[in-house]
Amino acid sequence: MAGYDSMKPKSRIFRRSLVNKTLLLLSVAILFLIGFSAQLALAEDAPGKKLFMEQKCNTCHSVESQQITKTMASSKASDLSDVGNKRTEEWMTKWMKKEVDIDGKKHTKGWTGKEEDLTTLVKWMATLKK
Repeated sequence: MAGYDSMKPKSRIFRRSLVNKTLLLLSVAILFLIGFSAQLALAEDAPGKKLFMEQKCNTCHSVESQQITKTMASSKASDLSDVGNKRTEEWMTKWMKKEVDIDGKKHTKGWTGKEEDLTTLVKWMATLKK
């Protein structure tokens, strides 16, 4: 019986340590999932993304990072998943208004919507950084 009693405290310490480690791991996993789902919800609810779809920008452009595929398969327009790293909001606004060009070519379709909608769209596009 003496040998059994000397093993008992070590067993409790081991179990307590294992439980603490398990709780810590579960807490970290839950926090990660909460943060990830919040990011998805924000991306889904982004007014700029909604405008992108309403204005049919996805006819020519894909945004793979947002699970948006272009509907016109023959389009040579670039994927915009990383446009926020490549262009400024000011430049994108000018591009949409056909005020700047790339290698002598202007955006195919000039912006015809409201100025505030263009601002919302461009602000969303500026967040696209893969």
